[in-house]
Amino acid sequence: MSDRCALTAALNYYRAFNNDSDNLNAFPYRKINRTALILWGDTDAFLSSAIAQFNREWVMNSRVVYFSGVGHWPLRVCYSQVNSYIRQFAKNEKARLQQRDPSKIPKDAKFCEESSEPSAGKISHSIPGVPHNVTFPTSLAE
Repeated sequence: MSDRCALTAALNYYRAFNNDSDNLNAFPYRKINRTALILWGDTDAFLSSAIAQFNREWVMNSRVVYFSGVGHWPLRVCYSQVNSYIRQFAKNEKARLQQRDPSKIPKDAKFCEESSEPSAGKISHSIPGVPHNVTFPTSLAE
């Protein structure tokens, strides 16, 4: 942000919600009646797998697919699987939430193993947004 006060204002907007549970609990929350497919990297350093689970609970007709060993950008690492899910989901209502045949799942890397539950306690420490198969120079001479 160009103005250093602008960052403070933006952060204060979010901080205001931390101690305002009385007002937030007063909203008449309802479950969302829509079909949703949630594709999630289970080692996301920014958003925990609990958020995907929360979405599954509040969106009535939803399914979460976790990609093992994948961080914040599943589309970059597991692109063929993610694109396949999106195509299948967009085709028709019936096919949207069906389990896929594991033998027909293309593997982009040793990562991308699919699961309906997240792996326990793993968090990615790689650089967010950079696929796992990218290598970096080890010296300035490279």
